[in-house]
Amino acid sequence: DHFPRHCETNGDEAMRNMIRLGIGRAEAHRMTGESSVTLYTSLMLLFGSYFDEDPMYPWARRALQASAPATESARSGSLYDAGVAFWERMGGADNRNFVVAISRLRRTSANEAGASLESEGPHFLERIFPEKAHLLGAAGLMAVLVSSQETSARHGLDRPLDRAVCAALAFMLGCRFADD
Repeated sequence: DHFPRHCETNGDEAMRNMIRLGIGRAEAHRMTGESSVTLYTSLMLLFGSYFDEDPMYPWARRALQASAPATESARSGSLYDAGVAFWERMGGADNRNFVVAISRLRRTSANEAGASLESEGPHFLERIFPEKAHLLGAAGLMAVLVSSQETSARHGLDRPLDRAVCAALAFMLGCRFADD
């Protein structure tokens, strides 16, 4: 009900698998109530299934590790509020920044992407999505690049273009996009 496009695009089986994963991941953070699990899985759909350990989203770790608020409902609400606040700052009005970033990425040629990542590193990501890059800062951008290099190596993707695609996907979808 909450994410009809995701349901339509991914299909029932994939969504059921994602919900099962979300239930397990939420439980690991002492969130077992239906509304808490729903909020948690909603954030998974926005930021990636492993948003809670993604170096791009320290707000998630802070909210999940905070000893206060004491109730599950308040903790899940704080997590969700932090995620929505980040999303709104990143995406802008009507997700315009996100849409423009996808458009920039689509206009980037394969050769340009590979060469840009090799020579510019974090600046390659900044050009794609400056609003998100600003929110992440230099340390966050470097974490994305390190994570994407590990993903590239794990999958035997060693050409500059391969590494650029992994970096762009990690930046746009979450550092563990390949596990989603």
